[in-house]
Amino acid sequence: MLMKTSKLSYFLLFLFPFIVLQPLSGAVAPYQDLSTTTLTGTVQDDKNKVLSYVSVGVVNEETGTVTNELGKFILQIKPENGQGIIRFSFIGHETVELKVADAISQFAKQKTLAIILKAKPSEIKEVNVDAKRWITSVKGGKVGPEATFHQAFMRTPGTLEEHLGREVALLINNRKKQAFLKKLNFCINTNRYDDVKFRLNIYSVNNGRPHENILKENIYLELTDKKTGWVEMDLEPYNIYLEDDFVVSLEWIDCDPKPKNVLYLTLSGGFGGHTVFQKKASQAKWEKFPGAIGMNVTLQHEK
Repeated sequence: MLMKTSKLSYFLLFLFPFIVLQPLSGAVAPYQDLSTTTLTGTVQDDKNKVLSYVSVGVVNEETGTVTNELGKFILQIKPENGQGIIRFSFIGHETVELKVADAISQFAKQKTLAIILKAKPSEIKEVNVDAKRWITSVKGGKVGPEATFHQAFMRTPGTLEEHLGREVALLINNRKKQAFLKKLNFCINTNRYDDVKFRLNIYSVNNGRPHENILKENIYLELTDKKTGWVEMDLEPYNIYLEDDFVVSLEWIDCDPKPKNVLYLTLSGGFGGHTVFQKKASQAKWEKFPGAIGMNVTLQHEK
């Protein structure tokens, strides 16, 4: 049943800025900001291999994107970003940072930005387990496709490029127990794309917020045929062991088709019960709010 617009609806939209109400149409209003500076370029590793889906953005600001499959990026710099730092980061590689002013100057001279990220050696941590003492449980939200509210990956208005790299995340209370991550389950409520690609991220927790990505490799998941409803992602092949509270995140990194203006893509959402985070750009600050979300994990953990 569709909800009628009312004073209550407007109040809820003000109170929960990351939640959108039904109904949802296929596209949002056209958007163009003529005050921005457009930077383009490529990202490669130190062996001249292009790096796909590198996080590119102004640190702590809502200005960011990711590189495409060919390692190319388009970054729209806003006037308020002039004193900022552009960060390029990718799992398994050293991070590179440039002052916005220096990047604009370099782009003006060379008409492109050529960024090199050096690979860094990965440390393999030895884990001792005792399966006889372990149990299986599901932790997180179970809000399904019937949900009235949505946890949105997009905002309106906006271009597609500036939405890629946005993350929706959930705090999982593990209480310092050793755990093995078996599955991620999440519920897509609205999807106007034929194909959507996500990256899974898992963060340590510091002061109740996502801190450092603890994964040693990129883990991708692609949905096809305008997939909606529950999605199950098998994580056993990645041998992910955790020993404390953690944050699990879905990062939107690619889609098809690629319209100029963003289309709707949302998870099921609701009120209360969990701690949910959203990052509005690839290098932006995490924003925290109470809510329910259609995302959970299956763990094997100590009793």
